[in-house]
Amino acid sequence: MLDYPSTRVGRSDPVLFYGPSRNAPFVMKPRWKLVAKVVASGCIAFHLIAIFAAPASIPPTSASLEATWSLCSPYLYTTNLNNGYHFFAPEPGASTLIEFVGTTSNGDIQHGVMPDKQRMRPRLLYHRYFMLTEFLGGYSETDPKRKIVIQTLAHEILKTQNLQQVELRLVRHRPSSRQEILIGDNLIAPETYERENLGAFTWTDFPTFN
Repeated sequence: MLDYPSTRVGRSDPVLFYGPSRNAPFVMKPRWKLVAKVVASGCIAFHLIAIFAAPASIPPTSASLEATWSLCSPYLYTTNLNNGYHFFAPEPGASTLIEFVGTTSNGDIQHGVMPDKQRMRPRLLYHRYFMLTEFLGGYSETDPKRKIVIQTLAHEILKTQNLQQVELRLVRHRPSSRQEILIGDNLIAPETYERENLGAFTWTDFPTFN
C-alpha cells in the first residue's frame, strides 16, 4: 500500500505528488496565479460596468453615469456594444419622420413618408428605415454631417420612388404629456407635430450617382 503524506493540505498550499521514487516529489502549482485572477476579475468587472453604462447614460441621467460612459466609450465603440434606446425609455423623445413630395418623369405628383408603416413589409424593414430617419434627427442644425445625411436620404427617395425631383420635410412627433392625456387630448394632435423644410433635390444634385 502506498504511504501518502498525512499532512492536511490547505487551500493555498502546494499539493505533493510522488513519482516512482519517494525521494523525487514534484509540486503542482495553482492553475491561476493571484495576479492573473485579479486582472481577469478586473476585466470582467469593467465589461459589466460598460454594458450597464451604455443605456444608463442616455438622458435624463446623472453626471456620474455620463462620466462612466465617457470612460467606457472607447471599449463600447470598439466592441460595438454601445446600445441604448432613448425612444423606449426612460423618457422617450420625439420620433423623426421624413415627408416628401416628388415629381415623376410624367409630371405626376407623388406624396409619401419615410418610413411608411402601411407599405413597408416586413416590420423589420420599416424599423430599419425608421433608424435612418432617427439618425438624422440626432444631428443638430449646425452639424455639417447633417447635410450629408439629408442628401443621402434625398437620393434614396429619388431612386426608390423613381422620381425626378423631390422636396423633403422633417417631421418631429413628440409624445403627449401626462397633462395633455388627462385633459383628453389626442395622441396625434396637430400640436404634437413640428415640421422643418429640408429643401428640394433633383438628380443634378448627385452627379456622382448618374
